[in-house]
Amino acid sequence: MLKCKNCGADIPFNPGTQTYICPYCGSEYTQEELTEQEQAGEIQAEEQVYQEDEGGMDVYVYTCPQCGGQLITTEETYATFCSYCGSSVILEQSKVKEEKPDYIIPFKITKEEAEQIYNKKMSSALFAPSYMKRMNVEKVRGIYMPYWTYALHVKGNIQATHEESFRQAGGTLYKKYDVRAHIDWQGDGIEYDASSSFPDDLSQAAGPFDFKQSQAFKASYMSGFYADRGNMPKDAYAQAAYQDFKRIGGQKLASRLGIPESVINYQNQIDSRAKKAMYPIWFVFARNEHANKISYAVINGQNGKIAADIPFDPKKLILGTFIVAIPIFLLMYLLFVPTPHVTDLIIGMLSIVSLASCVLKMGEGNKGYIIPVVANVISILVCGALFFVNPFQDSIHYIGIAASSILCMVAYLFMFHEINRNMVRELPQLGKRGGDENA
Repeated sequence: MLKCKNCGADIPFNPGTQTYICPYCGSEYTQEELTEQEQAGEIQAEEQVYQEDEGGMDVYVYTCPQCGGQLITTEETYATFCSYCGSSVILEQSKVKEEKPDYIIPFKITKEEAEQIYNKKMSSALFAPSYMKRMNVEKVRGIYMPYWTYALHVKGNIQATHEESFRQAGGTLYKKYDVRAHIDWQGDGIEYDASSSFPDDLSQAAGPFDFKQSQAFKASYMSGFYADRGNMPKDAYAQAAYQDFKRIGGQKLASRLGIPESVINYQNQIDSRAKKAMYPIWFVFARNEHANKISYAVINGQNGKIAADIPFDPKKLILGTFIVAIPIFLLMYLLFVPTPHVTDLIIGMLSIVSLASCVLKMGEGNKGYIIPVVANVISILVCGALFFVNPFQDSIHYIGIAASSILCMVAYLFMFHEINRNMVRELPQLGKRGGDENA
């Protein structure tokens, strides 16, 4: 959309300088200079791009023929790979009118800085597979991700009853508080990912963004970048925004009044408004040895916070476990002689930790943890029987310890396998079928 007035080349936005630099003649423009040139008619004015009566703007939509992912841009360029599935194909192009967002946070982290952040993250991942450390970091793309930002105005009354007890000489003193207050809360910038293509756990992990640094949307900031089209309706997170807003306000109010948040009873009137904002994300992907798996990494383009799916390498994990376990075993042997009861207790505690983790994952709807749950339960029962029954024959005790140890190890191996399976995701289909068979 933006052309250099000296040579006519496209001028992308530079996050490092927060200006627009021509890659051919080196001319540099500030946002203020572009606005002046628009008014003077030297470059295409934004009012020619926007149709204010329709609230839209002309954009080019690039659709991946493999997974169906859609990116938009204001520039007529060629997109040669999909940021979601990584297929190296020319994306299908069309021109449409898109709803104009309300806010935008320009990129502040450069691509070079994003690569450094990613490499630092991978170098510190001791148990990551080797292919993760050999990722082709050239496939890093800056994408503006759509978010619904909610502004809320909550008015109403709060009623709370709180009781406390104090020990004094001669007895216990009880105090009961009846708290009533009128509230008038206002908040803005409560954000939720507006694209179903973007995994929610990664979008949440990469946030939050500083909404105070947002600006009124200008398409010029998209110069040199892509944007996700977004497909979630504006009222999709209205109730969640209210609950989050009430939770944050309730925590502050309870802390100020010195009462538990759980005793507060709200009677509110709610005014909620949703607006669309485009937030900067550096999108990185890595493909493992199986052609139909990819692992995502995203970097917050405002503050550099990284969120990545890093699977475990079983060999490195087992080797690391032995490296840690051997000194601990030697230290325990020097301090005291491990008895069968102590061994039972250690294995049982390890199984309880694993069982708790698996149950939490199953509570999130993941049924892949059934096998480690069953193995942990049996291991705990065996350890409990050995600890409390205390068989007279040492051979029975040792056989039981060996069986519970094997069950505990199997549970952990299956748990790590399931973690890897969830981190190295299936190729996104996004409405398409067949996957990326040729990539």
